[in-house]
Amino acid sequence: MTIKSNGGQTYFTEISVVTPTEYKSVITVGEDKDYQTINDALDAARTMQRTDDQEVTIVIDPGTYQEMLVIDVDNVNLVNAAGDAASTDLTNSGVDIVDTAVRITSYYGHGYAYYSMDKNCKYNADLLDVNTYNGYYSFQNPGSGTTNGSYWNATVVVYADGFSADGIIFENSFNQYQSELAANDTIVALSSAKGESKGARNDYKVGSTEVQAKAYVERAAALAIVSNVSDTYFDNCKFIGRQDTLYGGNNSTVVFDQCQIYGGTDYIFGGMEAIFYQCDLVANTSEDANDTFYITAAQQSSGRGYLMYECTVTSTTPGVDTASTKQSKQGYFGRPWQANTAEVVFYNTTIETTDFYDGESKLLICDEGWNSSLGGKSTLSYEYGSVDSEGNAVDISNRVSWSTLLTEAKLNDGTEISFVNFVGNDFILDIIEDGGLNCINYEVLGGANSTVTVGEGLVVRSAADISKFGRVTVDGEIVDPSNYTVTEGSTIVELNPEFLEQLSVGSHDIAIVSIDGVAMTSFNLVNAETPTEEPTETPTEEPTNTPTEEPTNTTTETTNGEIAADNDEVVAADTTTATTTTSTSTTEVAADTTVTADSNNFVIGIALAGVSAAIAAGAAAARKKEEEE
Repeated sequence: MTIKSNGGQTYFTEISVVTPTEYKSVITVGEDKDYQTINDALDAARTMQRTDDQEVTIVIDPGTYQEMLVIDVDNVNLVNAAGDAASTDLTNSGVDIVDTAVRITSYYGHGYAYYSMDKNCKYNADLLDVNTYNGYYSFQNPGSGTTNGSYWNATVVVYADGFSADGIIFENSFNQYQSELAANDTIVALSSAKGESKGARNDYKVGSTEVQAKAYVERAAALAIVSNVSDTYFDNCKFIGRQDTLYGGNNSTVVFDQCQIYGGTDYIFGGMEAIFYQCDLVANTSEDANDTFYITAAQQSSGRGYLMYECTVTSTTPGVDTASTKQSKQGYFGRPWQANTAEVVFYNTTIETTDFYDGESKLLICDEGWNSSLGGKSTLSYEYGSVDSEGNAVDISNRVSWSTLLTEAKLNDGTEISFVNFVGNDFILDIIEDGGLNCINYEVLGGANSTVTVGEGLVVRSAADISKFGRVTVDGEIVDPSNYTVTEGSTIVELNPEFLEQLSVGSHDIAIVSIDGVAMTSFNLVNAETPTEEPTETPTEEPTNTPTEEPTNTTTETTNGEIAADNDEVVAADTTTATTTTSTSTTEVAADTTVTADSNNFVIGIALAGVSAAIAAGAAAARKKEEEE
């Protein structure tokens, strides 16, 4: 390890030794699961040896988890174990949850110190015991702002890229009810505390909803996403608070897909670039006449802001998720936190009505629409296509003059209103391919379930319009555009033969991903068949009558062998002559007649007779020579 310092002091604030954990793509949390707390599961994810693109999914059994989480490791997903049955519904005036819900909750808020609060602004049970023994708190809560990682005392703080959650409730109960941990803590009111004329917070019993009163409402976040965090995604989640519920820092990209966000004052705030797609924006206020709501408090100094796309402005339901006996009163789309450059777009919004006004039905958004009491005015406060719950266009004639009323889906700078233009192409395509943002399942018009031979290309046609084309993936991996061509009609993709040759033989999945849907199919890659050569007929030679020696007894062979050794020239000459003669005779027979097995045997017999005669002649000559000598 190398530590460098440029003249100043360098020191460690903490040293810990950890044992690396084997990578697991899925770990579980619950009473009888891998881990009993979400924090323990996160600790395991931190020590896993994994590549940058390997995700860890933490599957959580339904129930309430009184924990404060810090997400500081990339590509972590929190998922409700109830699956398709998962719910985020509240009951009992917002105090309880249904059986298939997962709730992550804490209770710190601005204006109070806590015996249990550590210097990192997080809960510490051991510290609570020590401070209870000593009789005082050891750290003063900074509350609002980002000091010491407080982030408005958020229950969950996200520092890492690629975080996602599915079917989870994120709550700060500070303004909702008195939790069990809050009741067992010692809570000390600071000079800025609200509501102390009505009693100290730690005097309330578990489950008390007295803290929902306007006099107690203060800054207390359920979720905070720090600056410069990319690709954070929430699907079917609920965020519960009253003031400053959900914070997103500058240059962070976030998507909220069919979620519910509860709040009163400035409950979606910060400089993030975010999409809220078909979300319920739930006014969570008390019956106090001064308790109104501001949905947004945007803080962008540049770039894009919030796109509230086809959202619904609605209210809590008395007795179900609020202790109030009435629905919320009227409120505002928002009030800019940063004058001139804060951007919020309300696109095709449904605005429900409220019964707060003694039987007179009014839209939840007041006539002015926007307010400038926080940071000033911004002409980047947009509205397009707002309707009531019956689908009728709402009256926008009395909107504040500095807001912008759009007549087409383009912003002042000419930018079209689209998902891609707010959080980027790749992030949106990732979500679409995973089935989010109400993904359209486009029909495969050609090339479905093809069999492709190595060396050939593959053509697949999607029903999506080519103007919406995003990318191609094979087996979940993005294919470089150099490996395919795209043509219109609707969207026709042709994979190059060279690319297919890099794949293994067998089945593969292909997806043509558009900015609003996916066309998916499979193909089977097979080797080219090796050409089978036609058997060629080897010319059959006409049988030649090669002379074969008749079997002779051992004595004759030995004698002949000796004679051959002594009379090489004689034997060779005689044998050659005899053989030549025989071959000539045989050839003549083959030419003049059709040779059958019988005639062959006849010819062979003649040849053998000739050879035998030659050998006999040679032997006789040898004996005569011996006699003369």
